[in-house]
Amino acid sequence: MSSRVTQAFAELRLGLGGDDVLIVAVSGGPDSICLLHALHRFTEDLKTARLHDPVHCSDWGFDLHVAHLHHGQRDEGGEDAVYVQEFSKSLNLPCTVERADVPGLAREERLSIEAAGRVARYRFFAKLAEELGSKVVATGHHADDQAETVLLRAFRGAGLRGLRGIPRVGPMPESGGRVTIIRPLLSVPRSVIEAYLEAEGITPRHDATNLDLRIQRNRIRHELMPLAEAISPGARTGLLRIARAAAEDEAALQAWTDTAWERCSRTAPDRVELIVEAMPEANAIRRRLLRRAVDRLLPEVGAGFPEANIEYFLSMCMAGVGSCTLDAMGGLEFSRAYDPGSGETRLILKRRIREESFQSSGFRRAVRVPGETALPELRLRFHAEEAEPESLGTFPPRDAWEAVMDADALKPPLFVRTWEPGDRMRVLGSGGTRKLQDLFTDARIPAEERRRWPVLCDAQRILWLPGLALNDAAKVTPETRRILRIAAHSPAEEE
Repeated sequence: MSSRVTQAFAELRLGLGGDDVLIVAVSGGPDSICLLHALHRFTEDLKTARLHDPVHCSDWGFDLHVAHLHHGQRDEGGEDAVYVQEFSKSLNLPCTVERADVPGLAREERLSIEAAGRVARYRFFAKLAEELGSKVVATGHHADDQAETVLLRAFRGAGLRGLRGIPRVGPMPESGGRVTIIRPLLSVPRSVIEAYLEAEGITPRHDATNLDLRIQRNRIRHELMPLAEAISPGARTGLLRIARAAAEDEAALQAWTDTAWERCSRTAPDRVELIVEAMPEANAIRRRLLRRAVDRLLPEVGAGFPEANIEYFLSMCMAGVGSCTLDAMGGLEFSRAYDPGSGETRLILKRRIREESFQSSGFRRAVRVPGETALPELRLRFHAEEAEPESLGTFPPRDAWEAVMDADALKPPLFVRTWEPGDRMRVLGSGGTRKLQDLFTDARIPAEERRRWPVLCDAQRILWLPGLALNDAAKVTPETRRILRIAAHSPAEEE
């Protein structure tokens, strides 16, 4: 097992070394306990190598920190948390345990229990990573998880994007793209994990819900996969090959999609418009553009959004002018319209919001710096962090919904409010002040969207109109000593 972990880290090329900290997400179950034990042995081997060859191994080695989140749903007595703490202590590893009110989070941000659980975990990991100065979190997903995911998504009619399964490495949601999530055991079968634990004399905790055959994934695990192996030995391996091939093909197509998205999309917090004339003719790219639009509007649904709906949207790309409403997966409105002024045909996807629950007049929320600020009323979350100006070369703003400012030019406290008639600011690059209303008009933001549009302010002025404009007074200059990175994104993202 240790050799598999070594190989995984070599392939991932994470660049961990010296005093870096790797956070290990541990539930107490077999997968995460195996991962933690194998990682501990791996790091101890690295430390030994550094002692014997300090010249060539000086940059190798890193510290582990265990993270466990109690969801407040199962295991009310906290036995899992106690087990994880005791196991971490036996390895002389630090452990952070936190309890989350997942049902409360689901109600507050209008998420499903499953989506709220993911958000709670990622927020916990992101906060801990910030406290520890960590940039990587490891989870215990393994090869059987991957095979089951591919099969489950195939039944739902997923395309390449879904068939790639669980990514081995990628940006962690809720971290503003600053933390990477890795899955070193993704190529390791469950049987190998169980054999490893038995050989080491380790007895992990077990979640009784994993045996509940009312849960679809459990039926695939306990009934369908054994049958598939009996019919075609090596079925799991075949599913893993499908995932690897799909991931490689999808990466190439996504690069093409990135270019097309910049050319044909216009985004707002609860709305995405795609200009049909600017979309590539290839349906493979059009599907990905539509999927990306859905991901922005329904992030908590992610890959669960039906492919049949995507195909319907695709058919509307070539249909005559018309409109429809699709009330599914959170209330997504879809329409197609022709704008005679611009000569453009637009596909408009909009998330339906309960208007009665939000009053724009007087809306104001403080922004945590550094940290995360949830704004469920606006279906947004702000992520703010301070950084050195040199980091701009490595991490430039990803899109118009992320900005960098001269931290010393700001007048705390920072807060978000909604647009008010008469609002003005000195727009970067314009040479003068402009009304926010004119910026909305130029960007063709519908009137009903403007009342919910976020406006970031400090104690003296408007700083940023996310997605549209930055105040010239907040710009980064050669004299800037500290920068503030701030991003406004959807409240959850697909894993």
